[in-house]
Amino acid sequence: MKTYNCHFATSDTDNNTTIEDSAVIKIFSTENVLERTGGLLKLPKLDNSQGLLINKCNSIHTFGMKYALDIIYLDRNYKIVKLVKSIKPRRMSMCWYAKHTLEMLSGEINHLSLVKNMTLELDNDKTRN
Repeated sequence: MKTYNCHFATSDTDNNTTIEDSAVIKIFSTENVLERTGGLLKLPKLDNSQGLLINKCNSIHTFGMKYALDIIYLDRNYKIVKLVKSIKPRRMSMCWYAKHTLEMLSGEINHLSLVKNMTLELDNDKTRN
């Protein structure tokens, strides 16, 4: 599993610029099928401003989880296409348009002021597929 520091940004299409909109967050990125299927069940509980990026994933479940999550669905360019706040344990969620999923502690969507069309900017483009 790889670790990245990243942030969410908004693109200003009129001026062709990118505006950093969130604090730096620490992302753990899955690299293979075993890491994707294990997800957060195989990791210690996330801290604030941490998340698990599951590549090539457009649906999640919270069976076996002991705490609620915020789910950020991303397209192939890491642009937010759907936000799900505070999904409780023993639930499922999906987004047909998503290519990647970012799981964070409940409340992080509000804390980071995330909205659709913001883009996750990674410190290294290696995980972009």
